Amino acid sequence: MNDLELHHRFKKLGTIRNKITYKLLALLPEIAARKIYEKKGYRTVHEYAARLAGLTPDVVTKALAVAKKLSDKPLLQAQIEKVGIHKVSLVASLATIETEKIWAEKVENMSKKTLEVFTKEYRQTGSFDVGRAADESLKIELDHEMQKMFYKLKKEIGANLSNKEALRVILANFKKNETKTGEKVVYKPKSTFPGKDFDRREKRSGEIVEKRTDEAREKKVGKSVYEPKGRYVAVKTKRTTIAKTAGTCTYTNCTKAIENIHNKTPYSVRKTHEDLVGLCKEHHEMAHQSGSETDENYRRHKMMK
Repeated sequence: MNDLELHHRFKKLGTIRNKITYKLLALLPEIAARKIYEKKGYRTVHEYAARLAGLTPDVVTKALAVAKKLSDKPLLQAQIEKVGIHKVSLVASLATIETEKIWAEKVENMSKKTLEVFTKEYRQTGSFDVGRAADESLKIELDHEMQKMFYKLKKEIGANLSNKEALRVILANFKKNETKTGEKVVYKPKSTFPGKDFDRREKRSGEIVEKRTDEAREKKVGKSVYEPKGRYVAVKTKRTTIAKTAGTCTYTNCTKAIENIHNKTPYSVRKTHEDLVGLCKEHHEMAHQSGSETDENYRRHKMMK
């Protein structure tokens, strides 16, 4: 047996062991309720579980506590046997009779790490649509110099507006002037990911040389620069997507690094790469929980790995 075969055998046996443990923990609350451990000569259910199944006192206590919380939630009780006590315990205090079915689906389909992130955000928002606000809002921290520039522009506007409304007017004026002049001048960071929507101007021999913009490319080739040849996302497009959030996950208040490029509009629905966003591993998994055919295929693909 070579190294790889030995590893796979160990992994397979570990999976079988976990499944057996899940089944044992699912049986334990009923054994405790009937006091079967006393009938068999054991002082406590913890001793019974340790001697017969090798279960630690902590996990036995956890199993009994979770079972008590889920006494009127059979769908989540059934998940203990499928995915284990640790995942189910994450939602035991959050689930109600009305939301039990939704939580059971989350427990079954999400990894433990992703479920931890999801429940944390659910506690903050009280909504199953956690994280989707990232598509609608953007928070930017302004340093001292940027604040001075902003308030100077706000003063020039002259109207008694909130900061949000003032910024809206400033952006609208910028867009209006851009339309009039027909040129784009985009700030280029010193260190960035050069992508298709970083338009630049260069000075050479005393004259301004315009580099081709996305609009110019579209006129030349007759189609959108984001129209892909296939499902494969070009490296430049990935870099541009990553640069939009400086390499951090797009979800609101998430500071983890981007691990996946996610297409908000499934490629099977619309063959485009215009709706790409960068997500961390956990939020990418959360993004595939809508129950659509695309998400079902994604979950099957994950299970095959």
